[in-house]
Amino acid sequence: MQPYCTFMPRPRPLLRLLPALLLPLLVPSTSFADRSLLDRAHDALHHYELDGGGTLELLAELNAFVAAGDHEPAVAHEAEFLRAVVASDLWLLAEQSSQREAVQRAVGGASAEETEAVIVGRLRDAAAGIYASVAEDSLRALEVQSGPLRAPMGSRSAYAFVSRVAEAVREDGAAALSALAGTLCDDCDTSPFDAPSATAMRIMDVAFESVARIAAVPDDADPFVEAIAPRVAAAEAVLRAVSLRPQPRLDALSLAITETQSAPSSADGLVLIERARLCTGAFSVVRYDTGTSVAHPAVQGAAVLPAVDCVALPDSYRPFPGPLEEVVAHLARYRGAAMAVGGTGAEGHVLTRVLMSAMRAEVPVASLVGRTPAGMLAAIPLRTVRGDDRSAIQVYVRLGGHSVLIRGAGTRTIPRLRTEEGFAFDYEGLRSVARRSRTTSLRYMHSVPLDELVTTAFAVAPETHLTLVLP
Repeated sequence: MQPYCTFMPRPRPLLRLLPALLLPLLVPSTSFADRSLLDRAHDALHHYELDGGGTLELLAELNAFVAAGDHEPAVAHEAEFLRAVVASDLWLLAEQSSQREAVQRAVGGASAEETEAVIVGRLRDAAAGIYASVAEDSLRALEVQSGPLRAPMGSRSAYAFVSRVAEAVREDGAAALSALAGTLCDDCDTSPFDAPSATAMRIMDVAFESVARIAAVPDDADPFVEAIAPRVAAAEAVLRAVSLRPQPRLDALSLAITETQSAPSSADGLVLIERARLCTGAFSVVRYDTGTSVAHPAVQGAAVLPAVDCVALPDSYRPFPGPLEEVVAHLARYRGAAMAVGGTGAEGHVLTRVLMSAMRAEVPVASLVGRTPAGMLAAIPLRTVRGDDRSAIQVYVRLGGHSVLIRGAGTRTIPRLRTEEGFAFDYEGLRSVARRSRTTSLRYMHSVPLDELVTTAFAVAPETHLTLVLP
């Protein structure tokens, strides 16, 4: 880019960020004396000194220059722009408390909050004409640094975005991403995945777009980009290690509704039991090790949720439960994969037969799933055993209610309640009796509805895993 005026023998880094066609408008009509500090400022701003020294001293001189007033409007505006952006850049770059304190002194704020407020005010004052885009990008960066995520506008807000996302992943893993979203994912309701998953995926996509945006700016064009280069590289390495397992929307999936909070399933796929059919699908795993999102099915050859493959269940069943050959064959592709099971509309004996079929097909069923009233997936760890059980709390589900055996305290019976709609299971009573313990098991009459079994399981789920006892 050509120098913007005859007083500047080489390109000025911060002004190289401005629209090229507008640079000729910066040719001053004022004296050399009025421009001397600004020229010296541009010469010094090819590199930021973050640990005191020249850049902070220059910021103090710019403060005094602006405060002195009596400058032509173009010169005053340029000085205000430089003062605001340099202060904002140093504030964004300060990683140690001593660096922030130094910037605070240079800005003149009495506290960190006041310092940031002063910087924000100065950026807003400078955000006009050809300086608007850079000043607004700096404002967005300060907002993203400590508030909800918003779409980046330039390299500064892109850096704040990438830093914030990488920090969240370092501290709390990928599960922390959806809480950062702000207005970033207002259209995520059209995604095939639930809101937290869609939000996390959108955040990761924007983070890598931000890395690319920063990489497109030459280091010598902007001292801020030069300063953040090693930090962006470190943040990108963190982001490339992220692996997401998005949870599908449940609108089209047959799952019992449970009064519980959502909990993502760590299973590789779902087994969904309906009255007349059984359906299966695999979760997808989204990886970013290539610098972009690549989705893989957790089970090769399986339908990827929310899509499912289904097989018809028998019209009638043998009296004593056992494996169903058609289900064993259907589950063969999932051999060795950890599956979650759920469903609605069937009777308990169908769950028993499906679990026995999974054992025959060498498919471990590791969790039981339901749907929260808000439509989110909920999962509890599950262990299946046959025969005797030594759990501290043993729950038996009958058509007429629940029986709870508490070792050392006898058995309590919790009958169904009469309501305006008819009889209903007393889950509040069940919770009050079957308080959570480390070991809880569940048995059931074969004719109990599957929906009631799932609701019971979530009501008594222990701290570790629920043991489901099969005949």
